[in-house]
Amino acid sequence: MILALTWYNLVRPNPLYMKRLIIWIWIPVLLLASCNNNQEDELVPLTGTWHFQLMPENQPMLPFTGTLEEKDKFYTFIIKNGNEEIVVEQVILKGDALRMRMPVFESVFEGKLLSEGRWEGIWRDPSRGPNYQIPFVATYGEKSRFENMSTHVVVDSMYEVSFSPDTEDYYPAIGLFRQEGAKVVGTFLTETGDYRYLEGGLQGNKLSLSAFDGSHAFIFEATVEENGDLNGKFFSGNHWKEPWVGKPNPEAKLAEPDKLTYLKDGYEGVSFTFPNASGDSVSFPSARYEGKAVIVQLLGSWCPNCMDETRLFARWYESYNEQGLEIIGLAFERQPQMFQAFQAINYMKNSLGVDYEILLASNSTSKKTAAEKLPMLNKVIAYPTSIFIDKKGKIRAIHAGFNGPATGRLYDEYVGKYEKLVQNMLNE
Repeated sequence: MILALTWYNLVRPNPLYMKRLIIWIWIPVLLLASCNNNQEDELVPLTGTWHFQLMPENQPMLPFTGTLEEKDKFYTFIIKNGNEEIVVEQVILKGDALRMRMPVFESVFEGKLLSEGRWEGIWRDPSRGPNYQIPFVATYGEKSRFENMSTHVVVDSMYEVSFSPDTEDYYPAIGLFRQEGAKVVGTFLTETGDYRYLEGGLQGNKLSLSAFDGSHAFIFEATVEENGDLNGKFFSGNHWKEPWVGKPNPEAKLAEPDKLTYLKDGYEGVSFTFPNASGDSVSFPSARYEGKAVIVQLLGSWCPNCMDETRLFARWYESYNEQGLEIIGLAFERQPQMFQAFQAINYMKNSLGVDYEILLASNSTSKKTAAEKLPMLNKVIAYPTSIFIDKKGKIRAIHAGFNGPATGRLYDEYVGKYEKLVQNMLNE
């Protein structure tokens, strides 16, 4: 009888028990449904063309475009500047937070997806300081880099250019522009390097060109005068602006880049000792480099012209190292601590596929400091600067600056001239 009553109490319908049972059954079901709804509502950026606007303080907005691609939930963004394509593989989406770290340089985009076709946030460049940042807005869809491009003006020419004319900051340059309709691409070549790939166009008689590569955030504006002259301003990020003028001149020339830096009287060669990433001191000359052809490269991981030269030198090192070519990079960095500097150097090396040694010469980018570190040179006026040394330790050439691939024919001439020099040194 007792067993029967116990069994009845356990199995009989109990309103309170049944109510609790129903609640415990439905809680996981409701949670699962809620999770599914959140997944369905999660923002996903549209793939295709995006138009960015960097908005520096008290400067013109700086536009650039790119393409977002997705494969197996991994995103890639390809920034386009003229003929240049920069592939950004570190694109991370978490909820509505989107982060994109540029290759080679330390800069990052951080922000929120406000919709599948709009992204707002901040571009940060720690190499310029912990608080260096510029707001940005990115929108989805095909759009011209600059709006309302239309003109009858022609700027398809070579220009003799002066930056900061009639001031102590003056420096000469050559403007190289190619025009198709209202669209214009080109660059400025200076005695210390070029301004890489610029893209933009004409709105009536107003010329606008911009570039963004992770370090450079450049915009050039100019009015095309009736006589064809250019009267403009150059803006870099939110930290620099200066005037510039240009006159059409197909014969424009700059000082020879292999005559600006040279060995002082009384010195027979280059010598130095600097640490590598392992903390070991590396010296030149030394037994390691005896009987080798050597290129000593002065550079910085923050320097876009150095990036272009390093890509070329990495190819040369791969092709000629077994034949006796050595390359030593001497880095002049912005970071105050050694470990921070080598983090930036190693990130650059990994991004560019560099296998040769890069030493830390200084935690300063000052060209005066560079000259002090290498007192056998008369001066250092440019990053990069490259010193070509033959098997006997004799300096065969010192080249200040670098004509990058954006300069077209000038880049090809540089590659032809100095690769031939490398081959001659190896064959001696």
